[in-house]
Amino acid sequence: MPFSFSQKTISSDKGFTKILEFYLMKFVKLNYATLGFLIGLAFPVFATYIQIASEYRTISIHDILAVQKNCPLLWIIDSAPLVISILTYAIGAKVDIANLQKDEISLMSIIAKRTLNGVVITDEHRKIIWANESFMQITQYTLDEMMGKVPGQLLQGPDSDPKAISQIRNALAKPEPIEVTLVNYKKDGSRYFNNIELIPVFNQKNKLTNFISLQRDVSKDILEIKGLKDGYDKIIESFKRLNKLTSYSIHNFRSPINNISAIIDLLADNTISADEQSDMLKSLKPLLIRADETISGIIKLSQNSETEADVENIDISKMINEIFESLLHLPKKEIIKNVKIYDFTQLNCNRYRLHSILENLITNSVKYHDPSKEKLQISIEVIISKDMCKISVEDNGIGIPAKVQGKVFEMFYRGTNKSHGSGLGLYIVKETVEQMNGTINLESTEYVGTTISFVIENKMQPSVQLNNESKTAH
Repeated sequence: MPFSFSQKTISSDKGFTKILEFYLMKFVKLNYATLGFLIGLAFPVFATYIQIASEYRTISIHDILAVQKNCPLLWIIDSAPLVISILTYAIGAKVDIANLQKDEISLMSIIAKRTLNGVVITDEHRKIIWANESFMQITQYTLDEMMGKVPGQLLQGPDSDPKAISQIRNALAKPEPIEVTLVNYKKDGSRYFNNIELIPVFNQKNKLTNFISLQRDVSKDILEIKGLKDGYDKIIESFKRLNKLTSYSIHNFRSPINNISAIIDLLADNTISADEQSDMLKSLKPLLIRADETISGIIKLSQNSETEADVENIDISKMINEIFESLLHLPKKEIIKNVKIYDFTQLNCNRYRLHSILENLITNSVKYHDPSKEKLQISIEVIISKDMCKISVEDNGIGIPAKVQGKVFEMFYRGTNKSHGSGLGLYIVKETVEQMNGTINLESTEYVGTTISFVIENKMQPSVQLNNESKTAH
């Protein structure tokens, strides 16, 4: 790869002067040697010319040739400068080449030292013989720690792409230039994305002498691209969800609206008795409740998506009690609550999202209680540890048939014919748990009851984290 000269490598004035001087000296040195050779070649002729001119005052080509013919020793003597010139040229040419190579190495050394990219030079056995300051800053190794080692042995680790490593090995074996990007490791064990350009170096006899490796930490670029991709994927996923939500919402509204419309038409018929009219009016309420719950579910989904993931300390016991008190309006039997909380540490998460999950689960337990059972039992167990919080909500309700349990978390799915809900409750629960980096599990036996357990991340509050870092620093 050709070197490019810029302000990042050599300052504009000094860099240009150095380059100009390099190529000017290269031209001058070669021409000095050539000029010496030409002078040496012409010397015998000029020497003979001067000798004849000094003795005879006249000169001709015939005279020059005659003198050289009659006195071969004179030709040999006169040719001595030519021989010396040839020898001088041969020696001078090698010296010039050595000087040029030295200047090239010096110039490349200046570039390598000043470039922001890491530069590593190895011998033909791929062992490090030199590295610039930038490479040492990237990897955190000193030159003494690197000397005699293979770069891959220092930098590669568990997450380094085997395919990229194989490509490097193949290029080294051939040998040929290669450029790859892979995960490497610094001295402290931290990972970074490393862009590597590997260039084999050959001497004049085409024998491999060295490898030059140009390395650049591209972690920031990779993460920015990944962030853009993740953002794009989220937008696409949001559009898909919105499309599905719109489609199902229209269906969920249409069905009760059509039923309400049909009932209104029947009520307008004067032949219907008062008792029949009363029954029809009563049948309107579940339809209206279903439409209202669909609207409420859509609003919750919207709020859930827009809610910032603020982290705060949660009083889980207080939250559960508030949810039970808010459900007094629901038709139900006597509720026996059994709440167990094992708080080995404080719980920190998004208050709105956790409240949404618990409210939906407890509401479902109340809605789908078993009328044949004297009392409704709801047991809640909370285990709070350093990194996570596990919550289980168990009831003795009507349960969910085994054949439909795999569908209960789908949008607008209703697991029982007794349901007048929107079918969004458990879908919202699952979506919210996943937004909190958690998982959810359902166990249910028809006519026995249902247990839904979920695990969410217990996040440290930013203020607590800063305090811990401050203590560590001191």
